[in-house]
Amino acid sequence: MKTVECQGKDLLGAYGVPVPDRKVVTSKSLLGLCAEDCSQFPLPGMVKAQVPFGGRGKAGGITEADTPSELLSRASEMIGSDLKGTEVRSVLVEKRAEILDEIYLAVTFDAGSRAPLLMAGKEGGVDVESSARLRGEGFHTARIDTALGVPPYLKRLFAKKLGIVDAAAFGDLVESVYTMYRKKDALLVEINPLAVTPDGLMALDAKVDLDDGAEFRHRELFERLREEQKHLIEGEKGEPQRLAKEYGVDYVPLDGDVGVISDGAGTGMLTLDVITEGGGAPADFCEMGGEADARTVARSMEVVLANPDVSVLLITLIGGLTRMDHMAEGIANYLEENEVGPPLVIRMCGTKEVEGKRILEGLGIDTYDDHSEAVGRAVELSRGG
Repeated sequence: MKTVECQGKDLLGAYGVPVPDRKVVTSKSLLGLCAEDCSQFPLPGMVKAQVPFGGRGKAGGITEADTPSELLSRASEMIGSDLKGTEVRSVLVEKRAEILDEIYLAVTFDAGSRAPLLMAGKEGGVDVESSARLRGEGFHTARIDTALGVPPYLKRLFAKKLGIVDAAAFGDLVESVYTMYRKKDALLVEINPLAVTPDGLMALDAKVDLDDGAEFRHRELFERLREEQKHLIEGEKGEPQRLAKEYGVDYVPLDGDVGVISDGAGTGMLTLDVITEGGGAPADFCEMGGEADARTVARSMEVVLANPDVSVLLITLIGGLTRMDHMAEGIANYLEENEVGPPLVIRMCGTKEVEGKRILEGLGIDTYDDHSEAVGRAVELSRGG
């Protein structure tokens, strides 16, 4: 489960991580009720769209407000607006912090070592990914032994490398983040930026992903978060996880922009690896199963293309138990009922492939026989090729 910022901050705050004073507004009607009494809103403040994807700052989803009238005007304008293809249904209004420095901090799961990974960088903020690549000396990682936790020397070492004067406060914050990561069975707890302010460290943004496989240990928490998200984000037609659950499609969101659909788990995993090796970034893992039909592929396309970050859709079909004419019919049905979106790259081979290719050719869609060639073309398109 992917949380939105306000939910992530609530979770972090419960474990002692400093977060700004804040208030969530979920509708213009509630905003109107507050128009006569702005004392309940923190000012000067930040007005931040609550949406289930990154990059909202550059897309206009974060703005400032110094006065009650500015706050009400800007929050009212933001609620109901379109942000990267998603309707903004809620905003977070929080106290603006005086930022002396910004840091990136996260604990995630390292699949290679099958252990938690502590990550931190000197430069937090919207461009942290590019800055970490360009100036790798400022980005630091360390695997965490789950039997020992985060040792004190490692907290002090990271504080020194990041230039944090109050190493004790930083160590306490890291301990709180890691404790929440373990106790809530998280896959990612990210603070970006972690701000250095005159009053100490403060989490100005939060991204928390929880392991769906551990839901049985946290049923009340998952139910509460899902209920909250009905009001916070789920009004838009295309929220991928909601659609995937509704349709029974196996879908795992990732952080890239190359949408992926496969007719088998093995093909899907291979495709993710080849995309990454080719310099691309997969947006998801979506696997239809070996007995998928036309409706399944159409629904899978709806799920994957509901992600506004997808710049190209790669469909890899090997045609063992699935019939390629059925797959082509599903693709055609989706395209007939929906507006043309990102470009399609389709690799098709196997049972009834001649018939399937004929259907797609009638729509002006070329197919690929070679898996690597198809992936390479998708990566090229994702880069604007």
